[in-house]
Amino acid sequence: MAKIPRGAPKHIIRFYLKHKSIMIQNTSSRSLRTNAESNELYEALSNQIKKFGVTLSKKQTKNHFNHIRGEVSEKGAKQRKMVKKERR
Repeated sequence: MAKIPRGAPKHIIRFYLKHKSIMIQNTSSRSLRTNAESNELYEALSNQIKKFGVTLSKKQTKNHFNHIRGEVSEKGAKQRKMVKKERR
């Protein structure tokens, strides 16, 4: 597995946040146009990642971010549950 250069994560996060309205939305409630824009953005992000020496397909990039988003959501839910429990 290739080691990701230090500058890559910041670059990826900036790109993702710049386009978060398209890339983060739930796909079940989006229009075809928004889905097409999302696919184009994942393709662009995959191409930009190649500049750092890491080759990922559009699908691999999308799967990675969906996985991370799920982990973040799960961790947030656990933290909210703990805070709610502490308040009692």
